[in-house]
Amino acid sequence: MRGRATALAGMAVLVAVVSGCSAEAAPDDDAPAHSAPPETGQTPEPAATSEPARFEQPESCEELVPESRLTTFEKTGLTLLGGPGGVYGTDYFADPTPEEQSGGITCIWGVDGNDGTTMVLSVAPMSPANRAQVVGDLVAQGLNERKAGDAVVYEVIGDTEGFPAIVNVLRSDSWMSVLSATGGQAAYDDAIAICDEMTELAYSS
Repeated sequence: MRGRATALAGMAVLVAVVSGCSAEAAPDDDAPAHSAPPETGQTPEPAATSEPARFEQPESCEELVPESRLTTFEKTGLTLLGGPGGVYGTDYFADPTPEEQSGGITCIWGVDGNDGTTMVLSVAPMSPANRAQVVGDLVAQGLNERKAGDAVVYEVIGDTEGFPAIVNVLRSDSWMSVLSATGGQAAYDDAIAICDEMTELAYSS
């Protein structure tokens, strides 16, 4: 809602009247010039500069996404199947995921026995030591690349016929990824939202 205020400023003229004088006295050329008094008060301190948020690697699946997302998974019948605290722990997949190999965690929510319902969420640290390999692997998958602020995103929308929606968000110090077994625009939009949620939590300190 817009606010509108109208103010009229009036200018007052102050007249000095010298008792017993009918005209202003001429200025004295010999009088010393008066300079403005020196400013008093302290020099303002520069505003404190806040440090940029720092990436913190989550250690559990409960730290990966906010409570609201966990509630959504539960309401839609998705159970934490894989990852720290999951039904199958880190044995859900036969081999560690690339994110796990990079020092991160992978958490899988889904309906047990129905691979078409799974949501695979991962967060891992990123550094010059592993970035080139990660980027090379993502490019080799044929994912679309785009710039998004301070991140580079490798993604594909997928479809509802069996090709998953995949989103990878890479920053200088982190890697967030979501793979939704069900693809299509709605699943892709949800994957983007989850990546944003994971980013907010990982950089909240």
